[in-house]
Amino acid sequence: MMQDEVLKFDIKNEEVNAETTRIIEENIVHEKKVFPYKETDKEVFVAMVDPTDLTTATKLKMKFKKRIVPVQISEDDFYMLVNRYFGVGAGMLYQVASDINISTSSIFEDFNIDDNE
Repeated sequence: MMQDEVLKFDIKNEEVNAETTRIIEENIVHEKKVFPYKETDKEVFVAMVDPTDLTTATKLKMKFKKRIVPVQISEDDFYMLVNRYFGVGAGMLYQVASDINISTSSIFEDFNIDDNE
């Protein structure tokens, strides 16, 4: 594989480690559209709607002190995974807010939701 080639997430065949999905706070998963799904001693595989988001990848690398392997995922597949592993709940609010370009913090305040739970 060429160094610049981006891996693609195959939702039908890729194995997801449920414990790995919880290593990033849910609000970050939604805000950055990143989904960690596999972890080794040296790497964390992260499905990303925008795998070119180097700022987020760098922050994750610093947080976990491991190499981040960005894997491209479609937005539809991303939301399917999020709903499967986190449930619809607050995640749906992030999606709707993103779709209509409003701040999620105002939604959480309006509905008295603590997004750090």
